[in-house]
Amino acid sequence: MRIVIAMDSFKGSLSAEVSCRAVAEGLRQGMAQVSTVCYPMADGGEGTVACMVSGGRGKTLCRTVFGPFGDLIKADFGILDDGKTGVVETASASGIAGLRPEILDPLQATTYGTGQLILSALEAGCRRVIVGLGGSATNDGGMGALQALGIRFYAEDGTLLGWGGREMERVAHIDCSRRNALLEEAELLLACDVTNPFFGPEGAAFVFAPQKGASPQMTERLDLGLRNLAFRYREAFGTDVSELPGSGAAGGLCGGLVAGCGGIIYGGFDIIAETVGLVSAVSDCDFVITGEGKTDGQTRFGKLPYRVGELAARSGVPCICVSGGVVPEAANLYACGVTCLFDTTLLPMSVSDAMDRGEASLRFVSQNIGRLLSVQKK
Repeated sequence: MRIVIAMDSFKGSLSAEVSCRAVAEGLRQGMAQVSTVCYPMADGGEGTVACMVSGGRGKTLCRTVFGPFGDLIKADFGILDDGKTGVVETASASGIAGLRPEILDPLQATTYGTGQLILSALEAGCRRVIVGLGGSATNDGGMGALQALGIRFYAEDGTLLGWGGREMERVAHIDCSRRNALLEEAELLLACDVTNPFFGPEGAAFVFAPQKGASPQMTERLDLGLRNLAFRYREAFGTDVSELPGSGAAGGLCGGLVAGCGGIIYGGFDIIAETVGLVSAVSDCDFVITGEGKTDGQTRFGKLPYRVGELAARSGVPCICVSGGVVPEAANLYACGVTCLFDTTLLPMSVSDAMDRGEASLRFVSQNIGRLLSVQKK
């Protein structure tokens, strides 16, 4: 029996790679004959690089870049085994994970480090760069990333502008004359699973900035800045990102890379699944197992088990979802390609205890799934 395992991370507990390994080990304990192939998955956020280079599909490189608040940090990017495809995740260079809530400030935060990682991938010979856009601490409309790639922003009085969301409202002129020449022959693929526009009630500022430390007053200011920046982008590059679905991702970074670098927006799951070979693997297996930290009624709105279930259904393959927590509302996934749902929380316990036992519990439940499938095979 051939089983494809495509797990998301269990946030705060298990990485996607560890989750896949635990499921595979459990299945082998429960089944005498099984062939498993693991596809640790992400949606463009934290863990995207690790997922795409896992299993020998590429290598990870580390660079020192500027973090979201200008401090020097270590950040990873990947190069796939074709040697021409780079993978950058915004969460690595400009991410919110691990930052203390009291220091969050999207008026100050910059995507400059993400631009440095894109440049590093280009300088390493990549001519196709996949940029994951989840998990940012920023709301600068992509100014920082474009600055790292040689584009300059000036105020009305000719002052060269610096970093951070506060600078968007001051942009009066964009100078592209020093844009890095490597971009001319490069393709940027923007992995994005949101449809928010650049500005407005559903845009980058109003929807995402409060999660990144913005007060209501700051949110209003950021939205005005994004409106000004969209106008300047259209003026400089001839590209209108103001209502482009997804352009508000990562605090408008997505829109900035579309305008300034000709980036093309793709669904995060779609581009990752196609690149790592999950699509073809699912079409040639007996079962698919997927899962996440918590599966609930919201999972149907584009989260990994939903997308994997859809993929499995297209190939007529049963899909099993094994998650750290499952609520009754998750039954809406039955209509979307998921065959059955399993919860790894076996006894009443605290969330912290469940997270501590996550790997062992996932292995145990997977062993029992293996035993059940063994009976089915007979």
